[in-house]
Order: sequence, then C-alpha cells, then structure tokens
Amino acid sequence: AGALAHAERGLELAAGQHLCCGMLAAARVRALCGLGRVAEALAEAQAYTAMIARDHQQPALELAAAFGAALSAAGRHAEAFAQLEAAAGQAAHLAITGLTLGYVFETAAYVALSARDIGRFEVAFAGCALEYKKGHNPHLSARLSRLFEAAQSEQLRVIQLAGLLEEAGLHISLGLEQIQTPGGGMVV
Repeated sequence: AGALAHAERGLELAAGQHLCCGMLAAARVRALCGLGRVAEALAEAQAYTAMIARDHQQPALELAAAFGAALSAAGRHAEAFAQLEAAAGQAAHLAITGLTLGYVFETAAYVALSARDIGRFEVAFAGCALEYKKGHNPHLSARLSRLFEAAQSEQLRVIQLAGLLEEAGLHISLGLEQIQTPGGGMVV
C-alpha cells in the first residue's frame, strides 16, 4: 500500500511529462497486483500504455513488463508472453540492454514459472542472467538467485541450467551445497 501511494504521488508530480512516467506507472501496476487488485492493475496498464503510445513517448519497457506480470496474474499467460516478447523486441530495436532488458527477462521467467512452461523459463532465465551479469552487481545476482530458488520450489529440473550458466561463466550464489564431480561437473 505504501508503494502504491508513492507511485501515485510520483505520477501526479510527473503528470505524463517526464521520462520516468513509465517507471512510475509500472510501479503502480506492480503495487496493485501485489495488493491483489489485478483487474485494476490491468486497466491501469492498458491506460498507461495507450497514453505513452498516444504521446509518442519512448516505449516504457518497465511498464510492459509490469503489464505482462498483471496479465499472468489474471491467468492470461499467452497474452503475457506476447507482451513480454514485444517488449524484448522493442529493446532490441532500440539497443536497450542491461538492467532494463534483464528485468523484462526476469518477469518473463516468473510468468513461465506460473504457466509451468519450462522451455520459456530456461530461455528467459538465461537472458536475465546474461543481462544482469553486465551490471556486476550483487543485488542483481541476488535477484537471479531468488528466481532460481523459485524454479526449484516449483520442482523444475534446474540442475542442467545451473551447469550451463557455470559453463558460460555466470557464477551466481544459489545458496545450495555444490559438489564438484571428478569430471568437473556440478551436483546440486
């Protein structure tokens, strides 16, 4: 509720005229979802997306990710994936990488978990890991670890994915006991 109040105040101050409007709208949509007000979150995400398009503002990828998460929370996973794939396409077109694209991939991975789509989860998780790695930031590694743990709690087989990440040079703290095998592999 506090996050919602801050996002709303920020939107009042920005009044659609500031670049951060998309980020504030995304925060508002995420807060509404967090409060269980999914229908309202969807309506707000649609309205903000239309406003940004109408005003010819640069696409707000954070808002697109929040919109995808709201669609998923409403059980509309196919639409969520379409929204997130479009956001990733916009990022590629605009040469946006790093934290913003990583967040889109992170959201897509959580949507894939919710939809129990292992293939999409693996692709989104790997994309998230590659983008977050660019930041060399322990907070991003922690986010990635939480995502990995969420997959484990859904009982997805993530050992192969962990091995692939290690081979790619991505070393994330998984909070797990790891045993090196004689061939250099890892058993979790």
